[in-house]
Amino acid sequence: MTFRLDPQLKAALTEKAHAESKPVGEVVRELIREFVEQEHRRKFSAEAQRQSSECAQRTADPNSDGAAVMREIEGDLQYFGAEWK
Repeated sequence: MTFRLDPQLKAALTEKAHAESKPVGEVVRELIREFVEQEHRRKFSAEAQRQSSECAQRTADPNSDGAAVMREIEGDLQYFGAEWK
């Protein structure tokens, strides 16, 4: 892969890589890896938010299985919370 950097940016990148005792190529690979991972984290976060919202909607109905599970968890937390104090 070949790309151009303006001289000031290249100098700053070289200085930063030298300060971290790493080759410039390794620093560039790390930056690219992080850039790609950002998309994975964004998608994961969006899916977690979607599932959380879906669970919240399901537990809003007091007669739902989700609400029953939440009541059971809350009861366990109260029991163990008192025991841990």
